[in-house]
Amino acid sequence: MKNASIAAAIALCALAAAAPAQDYKFEVNRNASWVVIDKHGQADLHYRLTFTCAPGAHAIDIVDIGMPNGSYQLNTASAKVNGNDISEFRTSEYVKPYGVEVHLGEQTIQSGDSATLFFSIHLGQVLNRDDQDQSYASFEFVPTWYGSEYVQGRTHLECNFVFPPGTRQDEPRYHGREFSESWFDSSANAPIYRWTDEEASPDGQYKFGASFPSAHVDAVSIRQPPGLVARILGGALALAGMLFSFLLSTAFFWIFGLIFFFAWRQNKVRRMKYLPPQLSVEGVGIKRGLTAPEAGLLLELPLDKVLAMVLFGLVKKGAVEVTEREPHVRLKVLDAAKADQPYEKEFIGCIDATGVPDPVKLRPVMVTFIKGVNDKLKGFSRKETVAYYRQIVTQAWDQVAAAGTPELKVRALEENNDWMMMDRDYGDRVRTNYGTGHYPMPYWWGAYGYGRGSTMAPSPAPGAPSSGPGVQMPKLPGADFANSIVSGTEKFAAGLVGGSVADFTGKITSVTNPVPVSSSSGSSGGGGRSSCACACACAGCACACAGGGR
Repeated sequence: MKNASIAAAIALCALAAAAPAQDYKFEVNRNASWVVIDKHGQADLHYRLTFTCAPGAHAIDIVDIGMPNGSYQLNTASAKVNGNDISEFRTSEYVKPYGVEVHLGEQTIQSGDSATLFFSIHLGQVLNRDDQDQSYASFEFVPTWYGSEYVQGRTHLECNFVFPPGTRQDEPRYHGREFSESWFDSSANAPIYRWTDEEASPDGQYKFGASFPSAHVDAVSIRQPPGLVARILGGALALAGMLFSFLLSTAFFWIFGLIFFFAWRQNKVRRMKYLPPQLSVEGVGIKRGLTAPEAGLLLELPLDKVLAMVLFGLVKKGAVEVTEREPHVRLKVLDAAKADQPYEKEFIGCIDATGVPDPVKLRPVMVTFIKGVNDKLKGFSRKETVAYYRQIVTQAWDQVAAAGTPELKVRALEENNDWMMMDRDYGDRVRTNYGTGHYPMPYWWGAYGYGRGSTMAPSPAPGAPSSGPGVQMPKLPGADFANSIVSGTEKFAAGLVGGSVADFTGKITSVTNPVPVSSSSGSSGGGGRSSCACACACAGCACACAGGGR
């Protein structure tokens, strides 16, 4: 039944995509979505959509966004373009059966221009009973897409699921496509799954799904798959004898097979969680004085991002400079004595003769780094310490928001970028805060792999102004400035681990947070269910579709 409903939704989307005028042509540079499940089993849906209107094409004056189902509440819709509020929303005439028109008005994206639309809306119904496990609720989601005749280029696709408050890190299950990364957000008191695809097709239909224990939401919010009860009751008696006989005859193989499978799956889920759990009595007070990378480890940011923060700190101190960022990150050591943290000295020691950081050498460095942070936290309250450093990140962004001139905004970036990078929405916030105006490049720009050359004087010392006598840093329009900062940071982060973040982290996790050895060889408890991946055929695919601009 689920496959039939998905096929019907896709067919409707195809019909909807054919309706708009033929002179629209645009790129969807970024399609980021967040599905945030609340304790009532409802959800807030957030989109960040970056469009570039092709030269000579019709301006993008209305954006159609497909909805998962008819439970969306139009009066809860809100949107911004480049920080400016959008106030006109209508039921879409082109996306059927469910869609929303966002009328851009004065924020219309003209031919040749780019802009980012932030859109949010509340959904009253998203969950279904998982028909593979009655104690779980499931949902699937297909981010909005656009007709192939209207789009060009590739899309950075990102989909995030935020589970209900109180869900433990090891309880959710993904469906089909495995998440790219996961983490536990202490402020939301919930795990988050993130899927990313750097080279997605803007007209592609990418499905993501997950399940979690239904006890975390109101029971009335979960729909029962049609006909499921009847199928179960009708087949139960006929299958009972056969199943019982089969299980008895193969009990030995099942027990050991399940133990092996659950252990394998639990290890796979744990691989991105590199800090060991706090098993001792929670300490008291806040552990102050952590550096930004140390705080990044405490918040369990992806390790490639933590390494990028280490690199930024070394560049800011004048210890190293980045001489090349593509296809490999290459570094030049300027003054190793300026690396005053143990992990910074060890990082420099991992740079090979060609200037490339060696991921194999970086692994034991990160193991030592993580253990050191964990030791520093002993006797202190992790919860209070996490909240303290999240507040520092917030204050760093507040300083940017309060800055009155582009020069002051850049000064805030120069001083606090290592803390600002700890924000999981770093890219979005940079583009929002630096999206308009013209900005001088930070003093470390030339030493961060962005074209330092004979026309640019050497970078001033940390704390010096970003422009002044002897320093000729270029100015860029806001959008170009923001995109350069964000894309450069992302490329550095990816380049430092030399490949898959999951593989890099997994090899470290096996040392810093190894899978615990069971004290009882025959006891599986509830861990198997909570860490098992599932290809559940849940009846409710929350299929979002869209037909493109008009």
